[in-house]
Amino acid sequence: MTLTIIPIPDASLEQLASVAGWHETSVEPGQRVAHHHHAFQATYFTFGIPTLVSNDGEVSLPRSAMVIIPGGVEHGWLGPKSGGKATIGHFHDGHGDHYVEKVVLNG
Repeated sequence: MTLTIIPIPDASLEQLASVAGWHETSVEPGQRVAHHHHAFQATYFTFGIPTLVSNDGEVSLPRSAMVIIPGGVEHGWLGPKSGGKATIGHFHDGHGDHYVEKVVLNG
């Protein structure tokens, strides 16, 4: 699996959220976005999401990032361990809202 992860400025969230077609999911501490996949390459923008999870394991993310995931790759997102909410956004169609679920945090 080849992921592309590019750090972006934190201020990008406000700019991206103002563009038509923006889909946003908020993730609170102690939550995660359930694993899912797409038949197409998906581009996400993450803000405060510390970890991408896939079948290959966990990948640490910069505080704000653009993440490109190849088609067919199962992926999910871990929310922050503490602090405020985190945000995942994208412009692609192909699924409804992300399913956010509670997660048991170790340590």
